[in-house]
Amino acid sequence: MHSQFTVKSCCLCYGDLRNIWHGACSPIQGFPTPAPEQSGTVRIHKLEYNVSALNGTWKAYQLVDIGSQTVRAWFACHSSVNSEEEIDKILRVSGSPYEWYSGSTVNNAETAAEGVLVINRYDWGGYDERGMEEAGDAGDVEGLGKYGHCVGLVDLEIAKEQALQWKDQDNAERNQAEAGAWLYIPHAEYLFGRFGFDEEHSAARSFLFFTESTSFMHTGFQGMLYPVRKEQSPEEIFTRHLNSGEQFEGLDIMRKLFSWVDRPAESDCLGPFDTSESLLEESDWGALRVYTQEVRETTQVRAFGEPLKEPIFTLLNNLALTCLMRLIEPISSADSIQAVATAVCPKHAEGDVMDKLLYSCLVETREKTIPGFDVAASESRIKGFLVRQCGDNALLNDSEFIGRVRQYMTFPLTETLELAGIRAIDNHHTSIVPSDIRLAVCSDPALPSLFKSCKVLWYGTN
Repeated sequence: MHSQFTVKSCCLCYGDLRNIWHGACSPIQGFPTPAPEQSGTVRIHKLEYNVSALNGTWKAYQLVDIGSQTVRAWFACHSSVNSEEEIDKILRVSGSPYEWYSGSTVNNAETAAEGVLVINRYDWGGYDERGMEEAGDAGDVEGLGKYGHCVGLVDLEIAKEQALQWKDQDNAERNQAEAGAWLYIPHAEYLFGRFGFDEEHSAARSFLFFTESTSFMHTGFQGMLYPVRKEQSPEEIFTRHLNSGEQFEGLDIMRKLFSWVDRPAESDCLGPFDTSESLLEESDWGALRVYTQEVRETTQVRAFGEPLKEPIFTLLNNLALTCLMRLIEPISSADSIQAVATAVCPKHAEGDVMDKLLYSCLVETREKTIPGFDVAASESRIKGFLVRQCGDNALLNDSEFIGRVRQYMTFPLTETLELAGIRAIDNHHTSIVPSDIRLAVCSDPALPSLFKSCKVLWYGTN
């Protein structure tokens, strides 16, 4: 333990000096659940810089690099808290955004359910001007806004007094106070904080402070020889999260990384389709997956994640059905295969790569065998689906046409699975999960428009 302080007012003010001052001027916050607000290219949480907190003795610990013993983080908690268990929970729910599989990077339903308040680099310090104007009436407050690589935790009762006392001292020389702690990390640039609340979410009981250079797999409590987070390879971490029940939907990541993709309104989408409409069985998807990996001649084979097969096949079958739905109107109004192909792929003659490939799938019969893929059963289901959508139609009684429709449907799906396998390898996933499929679609120049109407792709099944 580095130091300790006492809380008497059931409230802690926190942050840079200007933040602390603002917190001292604001009503006491219960467990806040601020949604991130977009501001340019960053997301910011609007915070009031105070939290309800457990009264009594709090202990402050330095977390140091196991090798160099340099301070890399701080952890403060109420004396009733098991420090190692508490920091383990916080790192699971919302750890460093620079480390693999560290939970959420923003406040959301998951962090709220776990009683963790997320504070990111733009949420405090010199990025927030509040506090300066309020402090202007307090006399000599010059230097209150001086921004450093550190934050304070102070009991509300003496927050303003302590801020004025600290402002005349250098960051590294600010003394620990009877009712507060100054947490200094040398050579830091981006500052992050995480409050942990009690089981009722009524009062904070812990606070973790770290920077962009904090590696929790190499950082431990001062005086201990092991890190607070067990060192594991990215693959081991992925497997642990997969087996723990994480769904790996990838919806938030998709929207963040591919914000430029034209995502349709949910009301304009198709699906989710009933599972009885599924066009391919698990064995068919497995055959397509193996085929794509054999085409790439890769030695790094990625199977579908065993615990997530249901959402994986739901997503894939919804992609397939959305692709097939593009044929409904052309089939209902055209009288030849050529006419359907031209209507569905209008840019094939203009050099559009995807339209050209899909057009050839519809106008040419390709003798391509995919081991394990049940052609007859898939074509029977394709025909049944189209008949239910289009009614009696001469084209649907043409087995050659149905075979070409199967080619048309499976081509972009094999492309998707190939990219999903690559995405899984790049992300150190030992198996393919829904996020790999979603990100594979978004990373391709043509697939997003082809699957644009798929509700499950963009919004999930809920």
